[in-house]
Amino acid sequence: TFFAILAYSMVLGDTFSALFRTFGLSVSREKALIGLTATVLLPLCMLKDLASLAPFSLAGIAGMLYTAVAMAIRFFDKSYANPESAFVLDMAENLKP
Repeated sequence: TFFAILAYSMVLGDTFSALFRTFGLSVSREKALIGLTATVLLPLCMLKDLASLAPFSLAGIAGMLYTAVAMAIRFFDKSYANPESAFVLDMAENLKP
């Protein structure tokens, strides 16, 4: 469990440091990792009863379904296959098909 939480917090640290840069804030990966671990993950790990998290499980499932549907729509309408689409034009040259 410890290593799973450690890996999860590292992914969150990378994600949130990139999000902070998007908003013009210069936050290092380490500061984002420490901040998220101290304010979000540690209190969640200290809960005695996880029943209070049950509604968020449903929200997570809804988020995964939304993502799957959005990906399926993009796949079937060939949004990424068209070389003139906005998605392909925004890609780095070495990633283009």
